Amino acid sequence: KDIKAEDPDANIVLLGDFNDFEFSNPLQALKGEELTNMIEKVPAEERYTYTYQGNAQVLDHILVSNN
Repeated sequence: KDIKAEDPDANIVLLGDFNDFEFSNPLQALKGEELTNMIEKVPAEERYTYTYQGNAQVLDHILVSNN
């Protein structure tokens, strides 16, 4: 939020292994109103970054500013 205070039009990218699901409360709080989780742009049946015991899951995320 300090970056946005200095430059409201700043482009922000957060990416990596968040080790959390796209619908989790912590990830939703991090995303807030200012960021978009790019995994949401991928069709639901193709959303996975990790497979464990046959279960495809999304644990890696790319959050980008909405501007």
